[in-house]
Amino acid sequence: MYTCYIDEAGCPGVFPSESSIIQPALAIAGLSLHHTSIRALSQHFIKLKQMYLYGSKRSLLLEDDLPVELKGADLRQAIRTPGSQNARNAHHFLHQLMDMLIIHEAQLFGSVLIKSPGEEFDGNRIYSAAMQEIAYSFHQQLELRDDSGAIVADFREPKINTLVSKDIAAKMLKNNSNSFPRFYEPPTFGMSNNHVGIQIADILVSTLLFPLALCEHGKEIPYGKYRVAEDSTLFRCYRKRLLALSNRGSSISVIHAKNLNDRHCFAQTRPQNRVRKAEIMRAA
Repeated sequence: MYTCYIDEAGCPGVFPSESSIIQPALAIAGLSLHHTSIRALSQHFIKLKQMYLYGSKRSLLLEDDLPVELKGADLRQAIRTPGSQNARNAHHFLHQLMDMLIIHEAQLFGSVLIKSPGEEFDGNRIYSAAMQEIAYSFHQQLELRDDSGAIVADFREPKINTLVSKDIAAKMLKNNSNSFPRFYEPPTFGMSNNHVGIQIADILVSTLLFPLALCEHGKEIPYGKYRVAEDSTLFRCYRKRLLALSNRGSSISVIHAKNLNDRHCFAQTRPQNRVRKAEIMRAA
């Protein structure tokens, strides 16, 4: 059995102008883990956090340090200070984390949606559509492995959670068909400080996918706080492992929001019919 943990980076608001402080992208990622890996991976991850935050492992305090979150945005900012001790610590943490995920055969799914200045952006609708796209990709993995699974997403707010879960539940409960027969229940939502999988998903989407996508594909976004010219070089060392986690990059896409012109926009990016899709990672 597999669990897909989902988190996002960015915000669902409109990007009104090039000078706006609103984040110019919304990124959603899902991390799939086999149930036999979750306990060992959780213990290892908490110890990595302890080393990063406190400089030592605290084996007797694993349950106390589980809720202590290490945010991906903070790691991203540390890496953007090359040569500093903070940057070295962040790189050391990320290298160990990525290696650990590969050992446990984790898989990464997701989409990065880049906004256009002044263009309409229905963030809640797009978030729901992106969740469905991850659900389709995750379900395809379950089909290939002849297994079952469920989705646990970061808790946002009840109204949005209901919208997301309802759309997938409707496809599971159709009278004549079930689009997700491998799921044993519709998506559920958890607090990130209780789920290592959600914490790791946050780190992957905020620290790596968000800056790489904006740097390489956000040509309409001016350089500044969120799009940094040096990011392509600073984060280059993670590309091969991102490729390893995402089926050579095929399970992650970058889509420009101006191409999202209908409710079923993400249906066009499924593996059997991908269009208007740009791979987030090119081979280094």
